[in-house]
Amino acid sequence: HVDILRLLLESMASPAVRNENGPRWTALHAAALQEQGKACMLLLDFKANPQDRDVEGVMPADCASCSEAVWPIFAARGAERVPKATLVERGVLRKASSSLEQQLAREGQVEPELQSRRGLVNEYSRPGSSYVVSREFPARPGSSAVVSRQGSGTSAGRLGSRQGSRPIDILEEEDEDEVKTVTGGLRSLAM
Repeated sequence: HVDILRLLLESMASPAVRNENGPRWTALHAAALQEQGKACMLLLDFKANPQDRDVEGVMPADCASCSEAVWPIFAARGAERVPKATLVERGVLRKASSSLEQQLAREGQVEPELQSRRGLVNEYSRPGSSYVVSREFPARPGSSAVVSRQGSGTSAGRLGSRQGSRPIDILEEEDEDEVKTVTGGLRSLAM
């Protein structure tokens, strides 16, 4: 997929394009969250902004701050690592429930060589830590994380992108009638 990304960027596609139906991420948000190092390097080479904020105020640098796999790429370009408290406030990290902690402990016992999850900062997601990266274990609607966010005085626009939306399956078949209704029959490639 990096070759396709390179082709698009070399063909003058803007790395600042945002998805319109969701949290308004840039491609760099997605690449950092999914720990796609080559894609992050390429996007940053084409002047993607690691400080662009989505509707909830989350930046690509926030996502990269949780990952040892991509953080060095951002640091080499002058980004500052975001503190843990800020990551929790923005919803990038969240407190783990006791059942999730038990699940993580079982996984650690089954495969001891995998002391940390792929690329995650050990301090944040080590066995026994009370924090996990939200992309791996998103808060469920009605959970204390969602309820506390609602009560914190944030605007409805900030809550709308994560709360109540279903996970996106990129391999899922699209309903052609729905696509035609929403897009007027036109399709576009947006990153």
